[in-house]
Amino acid sequence: RSKATVSVLYWRKPAANMRSASFMALVAACAGSLVQVHEPSTIPAGWHATAEKVDPSRVFRVDVGVKRSNMDALRRVFEEVSNPLGANYLQYPTYEELGDMVRPAAEHTRVVKDWLAAGGVEVTREHPHGDYIMAEASLGAIEGLANGKFGTYVHAASGSKIYRLTSGVRVPAEVAEAVDIVAGFHGFPLEPKPVKLGAGASTVTPDFFRKTYNVSQVAKSGHTNVQAIAQFQGQYVDDKDLQTFCTQYDNGADCVISKYIGDNKQRPGVESMLDTEYIMSLSETATTWVYSYPNIDFCADLTVFSANVTGSSQYPFVISVSYGSQSIDYCSKEIMTRFSDDVQKMGTMGITMMIASGDDGSGGETRQ
Repeated sequence: RSKATVSVLYWRKPAANMRSASFMALVAACAGSLVQVHEPSTIPAGWHATAEKVDPSRVFRVDVGVKRSNMDALRRVFEEVSNPLGANYLQYPTYEELGDMVRPAAEHTRVVKDWLAAGGVEVTREHPHGDYIMAEASLGAIEGLANGKFGTYVHAASGSKIYRLTSGVRVPAEVAEAVDIVAGFHGFPLEPKPVKLGAGASTVTPDFFRKTYNVSQVAKSGHTNVQAIAQFQGQYVDDKDLQTFCTQYDNGADCVISKYIGDNKQRPGVESMLDTEYIMSLSETATTWVYSYPNIDFCADLTVFSANVTGSSQYPFVISVSYGSQSIDYCSKEIMTRFSDDVQKMGTMGITMMIASGDDGSGGETRQ
């Protein structure tokens, strides 16, 4: 196995009121020297701002990606375990070893938690490796943290209404030094696309795929092989609909979702049902999980998804994601970089990620 050298620092934890008071003093001192960690959001085509006032008590989530340690080591190990010609091919570090490698500096974690506490934000979950801190806060509290203002936005075609802080995120310099992203409240949904069914759509069944690509049946190995799909944008899997599909087209498949991570409303969505029906039909002996994110802040949801996948020592080995955007400025560069690092971390854990390149192919005409 690849090992990482980790230095452990021991320090005495100051009293909570002392930390809070000192951090509030720091915030006051830095009020004139804020650092922009996210640029103002690009408003996607089809959305426009309205004059409707925002309720400051409305609660949003706040996702903080704390800067990881030893990123060079993570990238090196990722390349080593992924190279079939290398001596360390498939020699993945243990979950604990990986956590020791990337765990953020204690000072960075302290700064982030003190900043959230000083803003009246409640931490709801901390990643076992310490590289994500999830919280919930009122819009008023988030405006204070991000030094920005929320607005109301309406989608012209669908009439959908959302509240977003699009003025960018600015934080004290010490906080900026400790974080990669502060997300969950400034992104937009993907543009919905109409479903197009070709003339031969009804003939593309699981059996058609097996015959076309010579996919043979595989007997159970005795090991627990877990596969998963991730669903976004209010798409859901319906268990009864899945059973109907299996009865009609693939009676040999065990069409049971073993685990849902996140909120699944048992309402069939075209994209999610397609993903689950065909991944289960072609991998009949594998256990299937579903990661579900209906929040419709697509870019931020990607990082919540990756935090959930890496947030447990039990995880799927193959994950299919049939969502994406080819609009160059759709996701902020900070979130794109962080998610890229997240996927590299998953690869170092032995997880294979398959992500859609777009319905029209990579770089297709729609660019969306």
